[in-house]
Amino acid sequence: MANRIYSVEEIELQGWKKPIKIHPLTIKKLRKVFEALDFERDEIKEKPFIDVLLDAVAVAMETFEPELSDSEVLADHVDQLSLEHILEVAAGIKLNDPKLEMSMRANGMTT
Repeated sequence: MANRIYSVEEIELQGWKKPIKIHPLTIKKLRKVFEALDFERDEIKEKPFIDVLLDAVAVAMETFEPELSDSEVLADHVDQLSLEHILEVAAGIKLNDPKLEMSMRANGMTT
């Protein structure tokens, strides 16, 4: 019997009809999430931080729950803590990480 080296977690989103299983994304999908978080791109620099996070989670939802891959639809079912948790599980991004906060401040970014 093979051992799975990643964990699958079931989450509930506000007002969503069923639980959603989330897990670490494959490298192919992870690249798309990182593109959505690329703060060097002008169109991303102009967006509010919360919208950038929402877009990144919407990319992850292409894998987990395609109906929520539209950030407008997703916005009706998530709060900030949910966004952060999904990014942590799916992409290994810890938004409350002091190293990330220092890096963002050093690069002139704020949340």
